[in-house]
Amino acid sequence: MSTSDVQGEAAVHFSLGKNKYDNAPAQMVCRDFDEFEATTLAARSPQKGLTFICAPLAAGPHYQKPTDNLGESHWRLKDYVRERRFLAFDFDGFADPAAYRATMVHLAKYRGFGYTTASHTPQAPRARAVLAATRPVSRSQAIILCEALQAEMTKVVGADAITFDASVYRGEQPVYTPVVSSETIHFDGQLVDVDVLLRYTPSVPAFHAAGGASLNSNLGVYRNGFAVPDLVEDGQGRETILIKYAGHLRSKGLDQCTIERTLLDYNQCHIHPPLCDDLVIDKARRYQQATNVNAAHLANEDAILPTPSVLAEHLPPVPRFHLKLLPNEIADYVQDVSERMCCPPDFPGVAAMVAMSAAIGSRIHCKPYANGNWLVPAGAWGMVVSPPSAVKSPPLSEMLRPLYKLDKAAASQFAEAIVQHDIQKQIYDNAVKASIKQGVLPAGLVAPKEPAMTRYVVNDSTYEMLVAIAAANPNGFLIWRDELMGWFHSLNKENQKEARGLYLTGWTGTEGYATDRVGRGHVRAERVNLSLLGTIQPHVLRGIVHDAVAGGAGDDGLVARFQLAVYPDPVPTYTKVDRQPNLQAMQHYENLIQKLAP
Repeated sequence: MSTSDVQGEAAVHFSLGKNKYDNAPAQMVCRDFDEFEATTLAARSPQKGLTFICAPLAAGPHYQKPTDNLGESHWRLKDYVRERRFLAFDFDGFADPAAYRATMVHLAKYRGFGYTTASHTPQAPRARAVLAATRPVSRSQAIILCEALQAEMTKVVGADAITFDASVYRGEQPVYTPVVSSETIHFDGQLVDVDVLLRYTPSVPAFHAAGGASLNSNLGVYRNGFAVPDLVEDGQGRETILIKYAGHLRSKGLDQCTIERTLLDYNQCHIHPPLCDDLVIDKARRYQQATNVNAAHLANEDAILPTPSVLAEHLPPVPRFHLKLLPNEIADYVQDVSERMCCPPDFPGVAAMVAMSAAIGSRIHCKPYANGNWLVPAGAWGMVVSPPSAVKSPPLSEMLRPLYKLDKAAASQFAEAIVQHDIQKQIYDNAVKASIKQGVLPAGLVAPKEPAMTRYVVNDSTYEMLVAIAAANPNGFLIWRDELMGWFHSLNKENQKEARGLYLTGWTGTEGYATDRVGRGHVRAERVNLSLLGTIQPHVLRGIVHDAVAGGAGDDGLVARFQLAVYPDPVPTYTKVDRQPNLQAMQHYENLIQKLAP
């Protein structure tokens, strides 16, 4: 639609080019972002490098090559870039398909859309994304916002997980529309809050917290609190912030190793471009001995602090998972699954323990103290941490198979009970109608109670439905999330605070929970006992743990509730094992789960 046809605060102005050689694209406008999304996704090209969008452009002469480009037009030049209501991202590549999925899940917190490119394959994903902003932004503001969002993505997915083409941040650079084979993704989250994001990405970093904090330059202690900037650009005092952050952590009593690791993570996730690791370690150690040394001696700093040595980026070896920790009936089958699927025994071992805990549920409690009324029911949260394609899901699914069989049988029983209930309900209704005609209700006439469905395993559910399931299953049940990444990110959304609270409550296994909703009415679970099991990649978990330990939004104890979290060393060499399972061990394990379950 031409720019003369549509106006208004919600209107999205943009340029629409024919191909990569189109230096003076047509000026377009849509009524709102929904129409802009539909227009962009409909402008599909038969091949790479044709139709594109970019920022709206003002008209004028071609000041770079006036002899080659005569007259005035809407040239794709930086000085002609007008304000726009959208931010575009071009992902040149992802470390693996899991990184691609994690990025799309993260972007779903915003309003926008994404699509795969002509070069995309399932093994080597390529994509673009366009997000909606709360207000129009200038060329320079868009660059700051896009770089801030880029830092946010690398924090969540991993510093090396995404390759960005930052040229599209400028506005005049083409953002090619989908090709005919592209897959599209709709993001239905919140608009990118321009003012909030710019406030936390100032040209001069605001180090001081409210109330007047100050840095003791001798002791490296940042007093009265420290406001950690979410993004620090080159020229905004990157090294100074690291020193102050280290002093803040030191004042909290953290040990030097933790301070160094925290600063290394912060450098990779929040500093653009990141500083080298040696420099970060130097800043982390700048005042590590100062708190125990007289301030008068600090003038000769080199004599006090040794030259920092280079830290190698490696993980310590993980102690071996001993099968003797498990009962024989379980250990034999855990070993069998581990051998057949060529995975560490930690994977099926954790799954077996969570499955047993979920089967027992609230029917058995332990009493930590002899005196008092503190009771703890069975139930556990388990997490398997491993890189993509490390054979995580198959062994976990195998250990959950007995619970799935119970869940399937319970569903069949529920279907039969519903049929019988409908019959009894019809008999009851007929009796009531007959009694009304006679003018008196017969004694002992009671409406049949609607049957409840016993659940053992739940995969995906809204928190309101989880409350309803918990109301019908006070013993508890298991929530199986193959990819915990999506679960964590969904609970980080602003509209999921109640769901996050339900999971925090359900971990204890003894508390009740009630919801009151129009349409659903009052639903009360007298006891919510949730067990949880899932898998996650290390680079994803790293950002989640960083937020939890650094005082971020995740510092509410959610990730700490995973008592059974394992990150074993990988199997040195994958070996395909094609043999029959140990049927005797399998049957022992299934029989045990069936005996434990109600």
